[in-house]
Amino acid sequence: EGLAGENVQRVFRDRNGMLWISTLDDPECTLTRYDPRSATAERFCIERGLPPNAAPTVFAESPSGSLWTGFFDGHLMRRRPGDREFEDLPTDRRSTGTIHALHFDRHGRLWIGTEAAGVLLLSDPDARQPALDQPLPPSALPAATVRCICEDRAGRIYLGTAAGIVRLGPNAGQRRWFTIADGLPNSFVDTCIRDADGQLWFGTFDGLARLLPQPELPLPLPRVFISSLVAGGKPVALSDVLVERVPLQVFGPSRREIEIHYSGPEFGTGGQLDFQYRLRPDDPWSAPRRRTSVLLAGMRPGTYHFAVRAINADGRISPRPAEVEFTILAPVWRRGWFLGLLLGALTALFLALHRLRIGHMVALERQRTQIAMDLHDEIGAGLGSLALLSDMAGERAEKRSTLRRLVDEIGDAATELSTALDDIVGGLRPGADTLESLARDLAERGRLLFPGQETRFEARLPARWPTTRLGVVVRRNVFLIGLEALHNAARHADPRHVVLEFHSATRRCWVMRIEDDGRGLEASAPPRPAGGGGLTGMAHRATEIGARLEIDSAPNDGTRVRLTFALQPPRRLGFRRRASDDHRRDGPGAGS
Repeated sequence: EGLAGENVQRVFRDRNGMLWISTLDDPECTLTRYDPRSATAERFCIERGLPPNAAPTVFAESPSGSLWTGFFDGHLMRRRPGDREFEDLPTDRRSTGTIHALHFDRHGRLWIGTEAAGVLLLSDPDARQPALDQPLPPSALPAATVRCICEDRAGRIYLGTAAGIVRLGPNAGQRRWFTIADGLPNSFVDTCIRDADGQLWFGTFDGLARLLPQPELPLPLPRVFISSLVAGGKPVALSDVLVERVPLQVFGPSRREIEIHYSGPEFGTGGQLDFQYRLRPDDPWSAPRRRTSVLLAGMRPGTYHFAVRAINADGRISPRPAEVEFTILAPVWRRGWFLGLLLGALTALFLALHRLRIGHMVALERQRTQIAMDLHDEIGAGLGSLALLSDMAGERAEKRSTLRRLVDEIGDAATELSTALDDIVGGLRPGADTLESLARDLAERGRLLFPGQETRFEARLPARWPTTRLGVVVRRNVFLIGLEALHNAARHADPRHVVLEFHSATRRCWVMRIEDDGRGLEASAPPRPAGGGGLTGMAHRATEIGARLEIDSAPNDGTRVRLTFALQPPRRLGFRRRASDDHRRDGPGAGS
């Protein structure tokens, strides 16, 4: 009879009595039009616009007479009256899948049931490029697969799905859901049709169901209740089995996962409820969904006002939402009082560092001032001596022997001046901030002051030295006190034996001792200060570093200078001078 194949998929009769027969045998020719009156058949193959390897799965005829057909691979095609070929209309075949159902409603709109995209709608099927619309997302349906579509006399659309029947009112938001609980033999609805009496017939996997459409009675306003609350895996006790409001709950930082269950009573046939929720009053409501719980994971610290409302099949919203108010505390290190304490501590640390820096700068400035004073004293005294000796040399030039002696003294004064300058600056060189370095510098100076056989110089230094660093002020003052004592012994005491000794008094304190067997204080001529200020200068330096200075001397019994000092002095020890009862002196002209 001219069919394209014998494996028949679908048969459709148009308004002119023509039969459109879909077959699966030939992948290039899957459609045949058969005229029962003339018993002739006409094949439609790929050259007439049909897609290869895809057979038509459903047919529909528009009020204007255009033939529409959907294919297994998602193609949607139209053939206008008088056209020889089919035209392919754009669809997202990858997301829609197989087209199962086509239905023209009373307004001439085309409803399209798909495998994976729910239901689609063409509001103007006769347009040259009709626009494809989606009246409601697949998530709003009990299943994304729509197998059949029909319409009652009131204009309500019925969608047969893999999970029951969905009835859409004039407003797509008005939905009813019919399941086994409403009398269906099986929830998988494969085919549906309306008969001449207006009755709706639905075919399922377990038999046939008939629905007699009745005038729609409005459903009561829905209500919603909180049934359980779980925070961090621990249930929260509610005041009743179902409550409309849960008072403020406070949860610690470890309970940031909140699970809320809610429900609402259902009234009437197909009275399924959808729910919407939000976390704060200013937030938009979520999309409607049928789930009766929500899991809020990884919530940030703060206060939340959770609200949920119900929407019934008529699109009516519950007048009062159910509410849960809860607060999630921040970790201790993120709370306001802790951040305030941290800010205060950082501010105090900054101020302390700033004060330390200022103190260091002030100490450096004092050190510079002291060095300048030392240079002034040493160089000024030395230059004064040179000037005086020069005048004396000019006055006594007639005596050659006197002139020679004055010139020698001028040379000695210049040498001492250079040496004093080296002593002051040498204490600032790298590596000179240890007690061992200070002692060896003084010992070297003593050997220079007593180079001959007349006076024997002895340095008694320990084998082990402390590792504590000396401050610049301690190092300079101890050195200059020792140097003053050595100079006084060399210039005025005429000793046969001079001893320089360092030893520890306690773990933190050390003793410097300088002793000679010379004339003693009373028998010595008034000394010229080598470090500036003589005995008074030595006392001032000892006081500056908190050291104890002791001077013991008697005529023709030598002089003993003892300085007890701390490597890092915590306090001032004072100054004490001791001599024989009959010969006590203290003044800027005294020396040892």
